[in-house]
Amino acid sequence: MFFFLGFLMDIPVIMVVWDKLHNLPVILQLASYIIFIYFLGVLLSRIGSFLKEISMKWNLFGMKKTSVDYETFVKSEMDDDKLPILNRQANLYRNLAGMFLTLTLLYLVDGGFSNIST
Repeated sequence: MFFFLGFLMDIPVIMVVWDKLHNLPVILQLASYIIFIYFLGVLLSRIGSFLKEISMKWNLFGMKKTSVDYETFVKSEMDDDKLPILNRQANLYRNLAGMFLTLTLLYLVDGGFSNIST
């Protein structure tokens, strides 16, 4: 999703990778895209985790930082069937927040300020 939106927004980092990989043989091109997109996913997940940590540290959006050890989490997960679903949803929204923040920053750094003002 990040790669596709970055391609549509003409973000230079995405366009450079597209141009470099577009001239490779098909099988090497496919493998390179998979590796690049996986790397982007890991990076965006870390950015989302950082945003979540900051929002909980500063108590933004009414989020309070609570921590439990892993054993308590596993026990709670076995007792409540909806906890894995909620955990997946929280991770999804965390990653989406990281992705949209990164896209916005890349767009603004690339010269989006001049596009917005016009």
